[in-house]
Amino acid sequence: MLFFASSGDAAEECSQPAATLVSLQGEAEVQRNEQSDWQAVAMDMEFCPGDMLRVGTDGRAAVVLKNETVLRIDRKSTIIFSKPTQDTFSVLELLRGALHIFSHQPRSLKVITPYVNGVVEGTEFLVRVDPGKAFIIVFEGQVTAVNQEGRLHLSSGRSAMAQEGSAPTAMAIVRPRDAVEWTLYYPAVIEPSAPLTDVESAERIHQAGRSLSVGRVEEARQNLSLILQQDQKNTAALALSSIIETVRNNKAQALQFALRAIELDPHSAPAGLALSYARQAYFDIGAALEALEQATAFNPENGLVKARLAELLLSVGELEEARAMAAEAASLTPSSGLSRTVLGFVHLSRIETDEARAAFSEAIAIDPALPLARLGLGLARIRTGSLAEGRADIEIAAALDPGSSLIRSYLGKAYFEEKRDNHARRQYLIAKELDPADPTPWLYDAIRKQTINRPVEALHDIRQSIAMNDNRAVYRSRLLLDDDLAARSAGLGRIYTDLGFPQLAKVEGWKSIHADPANYSAHRFLADTYSALPRHEVARVSELLQSQLLQPINITPVQPQLAESKLHILEGTGPSTASANEFNPLFLRDRTALRTSGVIGSNDILGDEVVLSGVEGRFSYSLGQFHYQTDGIRENNDQENDIYSAYFQAMLSPATSLMAEIRYKEKDYGDLAIQFDPTMFSNTLRQSDTTKSVRAGIRHDLQPHSTLLGTAIFSSDDGDAAIRSDGLFSTSIEITSEVDSRMAEVQHIHRSARWSLKSGAGFLSADEDEALHYISPFEALLEEDKTTEHANLYSYAQLDLHRDIQATVGLSGDALDSSFMDRNELNPKLGLAWQPVESTLLRAAAFKTVTRRFIYAQTIEPTLVAGFNQFFDDLEASTSWTYGAGIDRTFSADWYGGLQFFHRDLEVPYNDLTLLGLPEQKEDDWQENIGSAYLYCAPAGWLSLGLEYYYEHYSHDQWEGLLGIQDLKTHRVTPRAQVFHPSVMIGGLQASYIDQKGDFGTRDVGFAEENDQFWVVDLSFGYRIPKRYGIFTVEIKNLLDEPFKFVNTDPANPRFLAEQQIIARLTVAF
Repeated sequence: MLFFASSGDAAEECSQPAATLVSLQGEAEVQRNEQSDWQAVAMDMEFCPGDMLRVGTDGRAAVVLKNETVLRIDRKSTIIFSKPTQDTFSVLELLRGALHIFSHQPRSLKVITPYVNGVVEGTEFLVRVDPGKAFIIVFEGQVTAVNQEGRLHLSSGRSAMAQEGSAPTAMAIVRPRDAVEWTLYYPAVIEPSAPLTDVESAERIHQAGRSLSVGRVEEARQNLSLILQQDQKNTAALALSSIIETVRNNKAQALQFALRAIELDPHSAPAGLALSYARQAYFDIGAALEALEQATAFNPENGLVKARLAELLLSVGELEEARAMAAEAASLTPSSGLSRTVLGFVHLSRIETDEARAAFSEAIAIDPALPLARLGLGLARIRTGSLAEGRADIEIAAALDPGSSLIRSYLGKAYFEEKRDNHARRQYLIAKELDPADPTPWLYDAIRKQTINRPVEALHDIRQSIAMNDNRAVYRSRLLLDDDLAARSAGLGRIYTDLGFPQLAKVEGWKSIHADPANYSAHRFLADTYSALPRHEVARVSELLQSQLLQPINITPVQPQLAESKLHILEGTGPSTASANEFNPLFLRDRTALRTSGVIGSNDILGDEVVLSGVEGRFSYSLGQFHYQTDGIRENNDQENDIYSAYFQAMLSPATSLMAEIRYKEKDYGDLAIQFDPTMFSNTLRQSDTTKSVRAGIRHDLQPHSTLLGTAIFSSDDGDAAIRSDGLFSTSIEITSEVDSRMAEVQHIHRSARWSLKSGAGFLSADEDEALHYISPFEALLEEDKTTEHANLYSYAQLDLHRDIQATVGLSGDALDSSFMDRNELNPKLGLAWQPVESTLLRAAAFKTVTRRFIYAQTIEPTLVAGFNQFFDDLEASTSWTYGAGIDRTFSADWYGGLQFFHRDLEVPYNDLTLLGLPEQKEDDWQENIGSAYLYCAPAGWLSLGLEYYYEHYSHDQWEGLLGIQDLKTHRVTPRAQVFHPSVMIGGLQASYIDQKGDFGTRDVGFAEENDQFWVVDLSFGYRIPKRYGIFTVEIKNLLDEPFKFVNTDPANPRFLAEQQIIARLTVAF
C-alpha cells in the first residue's frame, strides 16, 4: 500500500474545514490551497483541504481534525491538510518536522511523509521527518508503516525508521517518551520582565525560560548548564532545573535542586515556586503551601507566586482565599493564564458554569498552551451536560501536556462516561506509567474493571490505590480541583460484595472514616458494606444518612428501600440490593437517569423498584417507588410492601447545601416471625403499618476543616394488628396505634492533621395513642396515651497517637423520659487500633450504649468505635457494655484474614406482673458473646474464595424476650466461591453449615432444649449487560430444599429459610 503526497486539489469553498487551530505559541503561517502567499494564523482559525501550515522556529501548535484527532505540531514543521478519502480517512502530509498524534477513532487517519506512510488504528504516536529519513514511535495502539519497499506493523511501545529507498525497519528506543519532551508543559517560575541579580546571566536565564515555554528542553538545559558551570549558586538556574526534573517525573532530583535554591536564597520567588511544584509532586500539599506562603511574604508583588498560591489554596478547599489571591495575581500579572484558570475552578465549584467557561476561555486566550485551562473548560462543559464537547477539550489538554498523569486519568474518566472501555483502559494504563505514585488512575481503573466483571483485578487496583492514598480506601482528589464534580460514590463497596469479602470491606471503611470523618464517600462505602453483615441495619441506614448530609449534589439514585431497616425480606430476594450503585457516573453533569429493577420468584415473589434521578445546575432530585410481595413459606406468612420517596438537594454555595426527603410506606402482612419450631405461628394474626415522614437537612462548612450538620424529621405512624382464636369461646383482639414523632440532631466535625472531633446533640419526642379492643364473651376497650422524650449529647475524638497507633476517646449522655422506663446515663467510649506492621491491624474497644428510639433507625452519631458496631436493634431503653478485640491481616496481595470477638452485658427492661396481678417494670441481665473469623483469597483473576466462621451465644437471666430464648448457641461455617468469566458471566456457590442449640419457651410453661445441624447451599449465576446497561441474575436459595429448625437473631433480615427459593432479577440503568 503506497500513498503519495498530493499536489493540491482544486480550489473550492471551504464548507467543511479539515482542521481547527486550538493552541499556538510563537509564530505559524498558512498558505491557502492554490495560493502562493503566506499569512499569519490565529487561534480558532479553520484550515481547508489543501492548506499548508508551517510552524516557526520558536513555535508550537495544536490542531483538531474533523474526525476529532488532535495533532501537536513541533517547531519547524510543515504539514498539508488533504481531502478525506472516500473511506472516511483523514489524510495528512508531513513534509518536515514532527507530529504528536492522538487519534481515538479506529482507522481514521493516514499520515504521509516523503519516506514512509502511517495507517492509524486508533492510537497515540509520533511521526518525525528529518533529512533523508522518517521515524514512527507508537506509544499506544497500532500503526502500519508503509512505503514502496515494504511495510511494518507496529504496536504499543514499538518504533520504526525508514530511510529514502529502504523499507521500514524496527528500532529500539529505551525511553520513547523522551522523543515528545517538546510537547510537555513546563510551568513558568520566572516572570518575563523580572529583574535578576546577576545581570551577566540574566539574558541566558530568560532565554532558558522562553525555551521551556515552547518545549525546547535541550536548549534550556544547555543554557542552564553553562550558567551553573560559571555560578553554582544561581538560584534561578537551579529553580528552572528543578522544574525540568519535576515535569520529567524525576522527583528526587527536582526536590534536590529546589531545596538547594531555597538554601542559597530563601527570598527567591523562582526558588519558592520550584519548591512548591517539587513538594506537590510528592503529594505534600502542606509543604508546598508553606513554600508559597514564604515566597509571597518576600515577594508581595509577584503575580506568578500569587497565582500559584491561589491554585493550591483552591486544592485544599480555601475557595474565598483562592478567589481573592487569583484576582490579585491577575491584576499584578495580566499575562498569566493560571490566575484566570484558578478563578474558573472557583466558579465551577460554585456551579457558576457560564462564569467558569468564560474564565477558562480567557486563560486559553492568554496562554493557549495551558493544559489546566483546557481541562477546566472540559469539566465545565461536562458539568452542563455536554459530555462529547467536554471530552474533546480534555483530549486537547492531554495533547498539550501528554506527560500529566492527572489529565490522563480525567480523559479515562471521560471515555468511561461514554462507555468506551478500551479507550478508558488505555488512558489509565498511561497514567499509571507516567506517575506510578498517583492513586487516581488505580481507583478509577478499579471501578472500570468491576463494571466489566473483573472484580479480582479491581481489588488489586483498589489495594494499590489505598497504599498510595494515605492508607484510606476512599479517594480524595490529590489536586482537589474537581472535589465536587467527581461522583466518587461509584460503588467501591460493590467490589468487595461481588468478591464475597464483606469483613474486609468493613475494615477498610472504618479506616477511611477515621482518616476523614467528613468524607461522604467513606460513609456511603461503609453503608454499602454493612448491607452484607448481620445485625448492622441501624448502622447501615445511619451511615447512609450521614453520607447524604455530607455529599454534594449528585445523580446517585436514592433507592426507596435504602433507609428501611425492617423489611423482612430474605437476603438477596428483593428487587435490588441495598448497595447496587455500580451504575453511577464518575462525572457529575446535568442529566436525567433512570434505573429500574424487577424480581420474580418462588412463593409468588413479585417486586419492582423504579428510580428517576437528575441534576440541573445547583439542584438534584431522586424520585423512587418500591414494591415487594410474597405469599411466604407457610400459611399466613405473606406480606406486601409499598414505598414511595422523593429526595431533593440544593447547593446554595460550595460551603452550604440543603436536603429534603418525603417518604410514604404501606405494609400489610401476617405472622412473619420464624421460630425455632416452625409450627409455632399464628394463622390469624394480620397486621398493617402506614408511615409518612418528612426530613430536612443542612450541611455548612464553617471552614475547610470544620463542618456543621443538622437534620430534623417528622413522622406519623399508624399501625393495626388483629388476632382471633376459634373455639368454644371465640376471642378477637384488635390493637391500633398512632405515633407522631419529631427528631432533630446537630453535629460539628472538626478535622486536623493528627486528630478529629465529632460532637453533637439530639432530641426526640414521640406521642403515642394506643387502643386495645378485646372481644370475648364481654367486650372491653383499653386506651392509653404515652409520651417519650429522649435527649442525647456526645463527643468523639479520633487521635493519631503515633504513625501506627490510633485511638478513639468519647463520651455520650442520654436522658430518657418515657412511660416505659426512665434513663439518665453517661456512656464512655474507648477504642484503640495498632498497626505494628503494614500488613497487620490490631483493634480493641470498650464502650457503653443506650438503645434509644429512632425514626427509620437513623442517627448521625458515629456508629463505630475502633471498627466495632455500637448500635444494635436491642429493645428500647436497654443499656449495654461492649468489650471487643480483633485482628485483621493481609498475608499477600491475594490472601486476607482476620478474626474478632466481642462480649456484651445488657440490662434489658421488660414488663411483668406482681403476685397481685399488677404491672411492674423490671430489668433483666442478658449476655451476648459474638465471634467471627474470615479467610479470603483470589487465587486467579476469574475466581474468589472465602471461608467465614460466625459464633453467637445469647444468655437471658429471667426474661426470654420476644424470641422465646433462655439460652442460644449458634455456630456457622460458610465456604463460598465466586466465578467471573470474561464473557461477563457470573457464578457463585455458597454452602453454610449451621449448628444451633438452645433453650426455647417461656417462663410460664417452661423451657425445652432443642438443636439442629444442617447445610444450606445457595447457587447463583448472572449476566452483565454490556456497556453497563444492567445485570440479570438468577439465584437459588436453599438449593437442596433442606428442611431445618433455626431461629434468626436478626429476624427482620432473615438469612436462611427452610424451603427452596428460586429468584430471577433484572436491573436496567439508562
